[in-house]
Amino acid sequence: MLAGPLVVQIMQQAIISLLEQSNYLHFIFSSVEKSAVSHLKLLTKDVPNKDGLYSVFADKVEGVTDAHLIYHIESKEYQLIYFGISGGETKRGKKGAQKLRARINNVVGSDSCNWAIYWNNEMRKNKFLQFVVFYCPYTPPKEFEMEIYLNVNELKYPLLNKKRGRIKKVPGPSQAKCKYLTHTG
Repeated sequence: MLAGPLVVQIMQQAIISLLEQSNYLHFIFSSVEKSAVSHLKLLTKDVPNKDGLYSVFADKVEGVTDAHLIYHIESKEYQLIYFGISGGETKRGKKGAQKLRARINNVVGSDSCNWAIYWNNEMRKNKFLQFVVFYCPYTPPKEFEMEIYLNVNELKYPLLNKKRGRIKKVPGPSQAKCKYLTHTG
């Protein structure tokens, strides 16, 4: 059974409500030639070290027609390309150590690839000019994530999200031995 318009509307409203709740706290990450990691750390200096959620948007790309990935935020049209959580609690009750600032600056996958390097690579590959990263302290983040997680709603994943439990590593253009993580269908 595929998700219908109501599921898409509920998911979008949940994300927009979260952005509104946090007064649209965000920073803009632009691709840089050097020191991407330092650049991201500077941009995230005001991001709180609390449990929460974050969503990464880019200007809408022509041809993207998946309604659940298209958002109108502050009079601009964006494409959701990633959403993630920080902190919270695992199914076994273990507290997540990484809070928002640390999670956003963390590595991607098991390789030593910082988000900044990964984002730089993806921006060049997909011709994005910038990423708008909205963040919101929120407890418990896992509950919110489960409300919108796409494999429950049977919706296509955002470009940079990987499907849980179905990771396939694929070599790609790299900096600092960073491999692209992709999801398989």
